[in-house]
Amino acid sequence: MPSDTEQALSPIACEPCRQKKCKCDRTLPVCTQCSPDPSKCVYPESGKRGLPLGYLNLIEQRLADTEQALFEALTTIRELNASHGGMVVQTTRKAADMRPKNARMQEWSQLPLSGWAERERWREAKQDHYQCERTVVKSPPGVEVPPSNVYEMPRGISAASLPSRGSVGPAESVSVAESVSPERRRADRAGEVARRYPSLYF
Repeated sequence: MPSDTEQALSPIACEPCRQKKCKCDRTLPVCTQCSPDPSKCVYPESGKRGLPLGYLNLIEQRLADTEQALFEALTTIRELNASHGGMVVQTTRKAADMRPKNARMQEWSQLPLSGWAERERWREAKQDHYQCERTVVKSPPGVEVPPSNVYEMPRGISAASLPSRGSVGPAESVSVAESVSPERRRADRAGEVARRYPSLYF
């Protein structure tokens, strides 16, 4: 218990001083800064200081990694539609995003990811942000490679906008058994890509 000559102090600053980023003397029940209007002087519960240190920075890094993974997945799907052989795309960011936070928030509102058309528009806008490296997925003997239309093109994406097969390297000759149903070919191809690249999600 504090003596008569000592004032009780809060372990942390009051909310108004924290918001204004001014020095708080933490005097209880009302600090000096809030003495003109004591009703505004509110101290948070002890030990509850908001988000953990570095949390927002980690969230921003996680968002950047998630957007890069989404860009790789969408681009890989386009390549799979464009060629008989599988094509996996891996990317690296050309530079860190140094834009202010309000500019990033504006981009999120202008480029939503709620549907295929919006995702394709977002992917087109992000092409200059990533350096792409394409890798051909070679099929082992006995594994049938489905035709290019196994992964159905989402609405809003035209076939004319797909990259040409010549731009991604030579294509291998493949044969598809006519007796195999499209559903079976689709499942076989998806399973093969998933086994070879477990970190790639569709």
